Amino acid sequence: MKQRVFMLILWSVFLGISACGEDQTANISTNVLPDAGKSIQVIYGGNSNTVDLGKLPTTDIDGVPYVRLSEVLVAAVPGKTVEELQIIDFVAADGFTPSSRDHCLALLPVFGPTLAQGYIEPTRGNLRWDSSLQYPGCMSVKSVEEILVEDKKQPGNEENPGTPINEENPGTSIKTIYVNTLSWNAFDTELFNGVEHIKLSDVLKAAFPGKQFQVVDFVADDGFSPTSRESCNSLLPVDEAALEQGYINPLNRNLSWDASLGYPGCMRVSNIAEIWVEVEN
Repeated sequence: MKQRVFMLILWSVFLGISACGEDQTANISTNVLPDAGKSIQVIYGGNSNTVDLGKLPTTDIDGVPYVRLSEVLVAAVPGKTVEELQIIDFVAADGFTPSSRDHCLALLPVFGPTLAQGYIEPTRGNLRWDSSLQYPGCMSVKSVEEILVEDKKQPGNEENPGTPINEENPGTSIKTIYVNTLSWNAFDTELFNGVEHIKLSDVLKAAFPGKQFQVVDFVADDGFSPTSRESCNSLLPVDEAALEQGYINPLNRNLSWDASLGYPGCMRVSNIAEIWVEVEN
């Protein structure tokens, strides 16, 4: 009798373990199921067209599938070629738009070959751009809900379509230097206020050799920029002569200026992330 009871207990334990194994297998299987593609709205000609990103061809970037923006436009506006269209803005789920930031407003609209250098993640709707464009963070919109599209109106810079142009001087375009990617060892240092600094002009000359340039703004890690302050906005752009008197501390990326310039505090930017430069083409 005791042996029979013991065998029943063993059988019950075996069934319990088997059941647990089945549950675990089911959970793992559920976790690896692919996510459904996100649907976004493309606004064109007063109409809202739904595009299912999960149904469009993808391109792998760093092991992650993305849909080219050019593919999105082809799907959203049948009867039009990509060359006939331009994107005038993106709208995120939280309402953010690149056009709300001066630095990104200058990069809109997006048209021509640049549309094939922009990508949207089909599951979450996050934007990314080819690194060669040097676009700032405000162009990498998260959770895109809408893309605003219109017929292309401006020919733009035919040598480099999609590059922002200074309307007063069409021979120039706006470029971005990402300060935290610089190799400080490549620059000579000099003492400024008793501390080793790198001349701002040396950084710019290395980035744009043989070109004429002027800085239109600086952007800190926290998003601060001198153009956001009226007292500093009037001091921009900064020409090459004044840039010779600007200094960056390579240890903390703080920007300082020679006292002879008389610049106010809003020009002394801490933790610089980006330098926006108008460069001759």
